[in-house]
Amino acid sequence: MVYGDVFNKHIKRMISPYHFVIRTLVFVLVCAFGYGLLVVFATPYLKMLILLIPLMYRGLTVVLVFLILGYLAEHRRYI
Repeated sequence: MVYGDVFNKHIKRMISPYHFVIRTLVFVLVCAFGYGLLVVFATPYLKMLILLIPLMYRGLTVVLVFLILGYLAEHRRYI
């Protein structure tokens, strides 16, 4: 996730007053199950969105999305 660190920082601020064990448990649950569930539940919607794009433009759209993600990653200094 390009903006995963922003989300993790927000969660960290919310749970900072709690005990270390609670903070660790919440972090593991968010990273393991939260992001995993996001991928599992978002995939069918992403598939429907891709299928709405005419076949002629689908390849170009995928390339453009990867370029946009690369730009965002570069902008956030992940590359």
